[in-house]
Amino acid sequence: MSWRGSRLLPVAALALCVASCTTGIDGRRSTGQARGALPGAACDDDASCDPGELCCDGACVVRDDANCSVCGDACAAGTTCVEGACSPPVVCVVTDPVDRPTLANVDGNCDGIVGNAGNAIFVDGAGGNDANPGTMLSPMRTVQAGIGAASAVGRDVYVSLGSYAESVTLADGVSVFGGYDAAAGWSRSAVNITTVASPTATGISATNLARPTEVQSLAVVASDAVGRDGSGDGQSSVGILAVNAAGLAITGCSVSAGAGAPGNEGMPGATGLDAPDSSGSLATVLTCPDGAQGRGGAGGPWGSDGLPGTPGAAPGGLGGPAGNPDCTAGPNGGLGQDAQPPGADGDPAENGAPASALGGIDPTGNYIPASGGDGLGELDIVSGRRHATIGGGGGGGGGGGRKNYAWWIVAGKACGAGNFNCVSATPGVGGAGGTGGCGGQNGLGGRGGGGSFAVLSVASSVQINSSLLVAGSGGAGGAGGDGGVGGKGGKGARGGLNSRTQLPVCPLGNYVAGDGGAGAMGGAGGRGGGGAGGAGGPSVCVVHKGPAPATIDSSCVAGVGGVGGAGGAGALDAAPQGPAGPGLDVLAIP
Repeated sequence: MSWRGSRLLPVAALALCVASCTTGIDGRRSTGQARGALPGAACDDDASCDPGELCCDGACVVRDDANCSVCGDACAAGTTCVEGACSPPVVCVVTDPVDRPTLANVDGNCDGIVGNAGNAIFVDGAGGNDANPGTMLSPMRTVQAGIGAASAVGRDVYVSLGSYAESVTLADGVSVFGGYDAAAGWSRSAVNITTVASPTATGISATNLARPTEVQSLAVVASDAVGRDGSGDGQSSVGILAVNAAGLAITGCSVSAGAGAPGNEGMPGATGLDAPDSSGSLATVLTCPDGAQGRGGAGGPWGSDGLPGTPGAAPGGLGGPAGNPDCTAGPNGGLGQDAQPPGADGDPAENGAPASALGGIDPTGNYIPASGGDGLGELDIVSGRRHATIGGGGGGGGGGGRKNYAWWIVAGKACGAGNFNCVSATPGVGGAGGTGGCGGQNGLGGRGGGGSFAVLSVASSVQINSSLLVAGSGGAGGAGGDGGVGGKGGKGARGGLNSRTQLPVCPLGNYVAGDGGAGAMGGAGGRGGGGAGGAGGPSVCVVHKGPAPATIDSSCVAGVGGVGGAGGAGALDAAPQGPAGPGLDVLAIP
């Protein structure tokens, strides 16, 4: 692959330079010597007239067959004045009967134009009409219509100078040659600029070409890419796209791609559901969107321990001890213990994996940007999103203690019926533990920015000759979404109070049962993982998947790759930022 060491001027700039250097102030062509004399102007001698003029009888006249070397020197019949000398007329010699146009702009078959007039459909945006047959005298108006007509009869397309606002699709074996001037007899010159100014992000498409096809002396300009694909990736801009093109030649052209479009930001994760506060002794169940369930531990009945919460198995409180098993006054039923510690917070999810530096190319030539990884965690089968884990449930409180009348009977105690009633005071049950909050949802990765490619080749044979390739800026990668915050854990219920029954026949003090202990608070759900930032789009003159295009005496001006998107926030730190897109002359993508 050969790139020219010095940068080529864009075709339009080159034309401007040539025009300014070869046109005099008075509008006539000159050799660079500024003169004020006009034909018929007064003069003293030949030196006071313009080159190509004589001073005859005090007035400047153009050298012609009547006044050739000196005034009055008429050329003989069969000769003509050429640069001040009478010479036989120039006879065109056929050097190339086929006369395919080249950058040398030579009329090889002597038909009066560069190229073969009998093998062309002519297009003139200024004076043509697509209903015309496409002849020199009756040209068509648009390049695409000319290609259609040429394909039907096996010809090429010759296009006059001017700007053509169309995206062009080549036909197999139909070449397109610019640089003509319909208003000057279809003369051809490098200063005649023929521009394909595409209103879309693709300038020229060359797909499924089995025969040699060429674009020559064209300025191809693709528009900036706009919008995103269905995945949210930025669209790309391509000057010339070749897919399954067996022999595409790009000769004497300037090819410019627009800017790539930015990728979408990743969606942030939803906050986990808050758990409701518990009440009473029965466990409260919370079902998260993914189906995961948590509950606080149930409060213990009298004298029993509270149950642990789930998930996490946070322990319940111990039950209160029984009172003194005597008929006499003595220790009352003990208090149930509060459950502690609270349920554990759910585990946070990990952040998403970083985006690759480059994307891929599908078989149709679409660049697929590299996106950032989604935050990790447990899979929600309902939404397809991942999330952090649910918080642990708090343990239930212990039940209050009471006097054990059954134990008295076994021990042979005889307290009488009155004392049986005395120990019938009901202890308080333990309060249920609080349920853990649901885990926060993961943030999605930012999508990749679109690329800017002057030439993109897929499974094609492309040759780039004497051309200038210009890539625009790559699209920015989208930022990753923040991980969702975990839901709050529910509060545990307070323990139940004993019934405190007092009968007149009871001995003083033999009636109190213990209150139940409070349930512990549930843990908060874990935070979702942050999404990684999307990669910035590349800016490359020649991108290929398959054979590398051959470049001969051509130049590249690569732009700046797009910036990578920022990573979304996670539990401990932010997810990785997306890599910036490269700016390269040539890039091979597997």
